Amino acid sequence: MHMDDPVPSQVDDITARWLTNAFLEGGLDLPPVVEVTSQQIGEGVGFIGQLHRLTLGYADDAAAAERGAPRSLIAKMPTNDPGGRMMGTMLRLYEKESGFYGHLAADCPVRVPRCFYNGAEPDAQQWCLLLEDLGQYVVGDQLVGRDLAQTRTLVQTLARIHARWSDGRADEHSWLPQVDDPGTVGMLAMYDACLPATMERFGHLVPEHMLEWGQRFLPVAAEWLADFARQPGTIIHGDYRTDNLVFSPDSPHDDFVLLDWQLTSRSPGAYDLYYFLALSPDPSVSCGHLDELVDLYLDELAAAGATAPARDVLLDQMRGVGLLFSLLGVVTLASLDPANPRGEELFVTMWQRGISFAERLDLSQVLP
Repeated sequence: MHMDDPVPSQVDDITARWLTNAFLEGGLDLPPVVEVTSQQIGEGVGFIGQLHRLTLGYADDAAAAERGAPRSLIAKMPTNDPGGRMMGTMLRLYEKESGFYGHLAADCPVRVPRCFYNGAEPDAQQWCLLLEDLGQYVVGDQLVGRDLAQTRTLVQTLARIHARWSDGRADEHSWLPQVDDPGTVGMLAMYDACLPATMERFGHLVPEHMLEWGQRFLPVAAEWLADFARQPGTIIHGDYRTDNLVFSPDSPHDDFVLLDWQLTSRSPGAYDLYYFLALSPDPSVSCGHLDELVDLYLDELAAAGATAPARDVLLDQMRGVGLLFSLLGVVTLASLDPANPRGEELFVTMWQRGISFAERLDLSQVLP
């Protein structure tokens, strides 16, 4: 989109006149917007962006309704938190999500929000999305571990996403960074500096031998990541977890929408699979049914016509991903502000689940 108006940097920049021009630029034949109010949402859920629900009024309400004009939208912009903004820029999160809605959303095999405006000023590192408001759906709660039925459904969905861009199709989208993007490698270099702050807050939760695993992996982590990125891959979501899903209140197992594509990249699918199983199901599910869930993922890939990796290869990839996350998690937790008690509880919950899953999978099997 190439409007003369600049990409908004704050929600107050999204005025009625600006919205009217944005809709016109997007080819929507709608009456002029005459009123817009905003409400911040998503506090304690996302730490890299700011989210606002916009409620709109039109010059001709009857015509607006007849033409399907949105009565509300979700505005998504970079966070104002300096630590979160630094990480978002370094990892190209805002650029990647803009690219997803510009190039990939229409082909995604799972429902994603409709995008009404995709504003990008890369030189100024300014980004803004106006997305479909799914307020009638129930937001997934990361603090509540998924049960076995829900976990199975979401593993199958993940496999279908990966199958869509497998067998070389991901490489057709060379604008999308690979998982060994320089920003991720740069985070590995920050590990030693970030470790004291993270250990001060969360060290009591970390078994000593698992801290040793991370320190043993650190010298070879960048090399492992480069090798991992060269293996057959797909397009991954990168942050596939419960807080990034919304569910229909009437049919939650069949009707849900996947949000937040800021961490999407080209990578072997083991990245998403480990991340989801480690952080979202109840540990009794992720650890107690690990073999079943891995087989389900592989079977679903094959059923969708994709080339599935050998089971032992997938498991070793997942172990390496787990070790990578043990390092990246230290940097993330030292850099992000949890914002409120819910955010702090979220950090602790995901950390504890991750430790349980790492123990179950025994990450030490791939240590040098």
